[in-house]
Amino acid sequence: MRLPTASAALVLLACAALAGCGWTDPEIRAPFTGELAKGNHPHSITTNVATFSPDGSLLATGRRNYDNDKHEIQLWDATTGAAVGPPITDHTDTVHDLAFSPDSTTLASASGDGTLRLWNVADRAPLGTPIAATGRGGVRAVSFSPNGQTLATAGEDGAVRLWNVDIRKQLGAPFLGHRDHVTDVAFSPDGHTLGTASRDGTVQLWHVDTRTPYGPPLATGPSQSFMAFSPDGRYLAAASLHLQVFDLANRNPVASWDSNRYDGAWGALVDGLYFSPDGGTVLFAVSELLNGPNIATPPVNATPNYVGGYSRHTLRALDFATGKERATPVLSGFEQFSAAAYSPDGRRIAWGTSVSAGVIRVVG
Repeated sequence: MRLPTASAALVLLACAALAGCGWTDPEIRAPFTGELAKGNHPHSITTNVATFSPDGSLLATGRRNYDNDKHEIQLWDATTGAAVGPPITDHTDTVHDLAFSPDSTTLASASGDGTLRLWNVADRAPLGTPIAATGRGGVRAVSFSPNGQTLATAGEDGAVRLWNVDIRKQLGAPFLGHRDHVTDVAFSPDGHTLGTASRDGTVQLWHVDTRTPYGPPLATGPSQSFMAFSPDGRYLAAASLHLQVFDLANRNPVASWDSNRYDGAWGALVDGLYFSPDGGTVLFAVSELLNGPNIATPPVNATPNYVGGYSRHTLRALDFATGKERATPVLSGFEQFSAAAYSPDGRRIAWGTSVSAGVIRVVG
């Protein structure tokens, strides 16, 4: 059975020029469609993660600010685009992931400094002291359970841990089985299953209660970097060099995107993936390395790179009902898309790159 077709068509506003879409344009506030943050010079700010609060009122971004050499968390008003208070600068390494609690009152952050931190959204104050959430290296991902009582973290030590949110203590033994960094983690919508992606090339499903895997890995291949459950919990998308969507009832793939499909391409990498709130679309970021000598005319929206070819960075959309990619990318640019997120109502997409961050509208 298929998910319903996405009800919104993806249309980009306020990006008439290729160099626009937030690269060099001034901040756009009315309507809130454009750039959120830009440093004092190119590449001043690298946005690593973006997420909307479940109530849709706020957007949180994690970024590296090279102007002050800080790793920052910034909250934004999701309606006006105005910054909500000064940035949080407590982390000492990359902010890899952010997650709001289901009631939007708490923000969790996972960092390369090896800590999990909790923040009171109302005043951006820390909730307790930092939690050492990995045996070694950094914390790559964090996810709240649907009831908001438990957090899951994924570490560079190859382990996944559960945490009691109220007392900020680890719950039982870690989930063990991956042989390399665990790069993504998420609870299923019913909270009974945990999904993990790892650089060991696998995506694994786990029983939350017993911490045992549901059978063999769901996906295998080069360095599975990202995974996401569909909103109804019936499907799971996994990505690295390729994108696959699996029916969890029978574990069979039902949709895919192949990075080797482009003529003249040396390779492509999926940098992130995100289900739309209605489940009809899978948004995914792609970085392509194109073979210059085999291309007579520079590709559209591509820029020369250091190996004599071209690079192209896009946000693309896979229509889940048809299993086909939308003909036109959602957004194109000269820098890698390192962050993206749907708003809860599905009408906006936040994006981030090594240059800046912004929001585009999804209009129906």
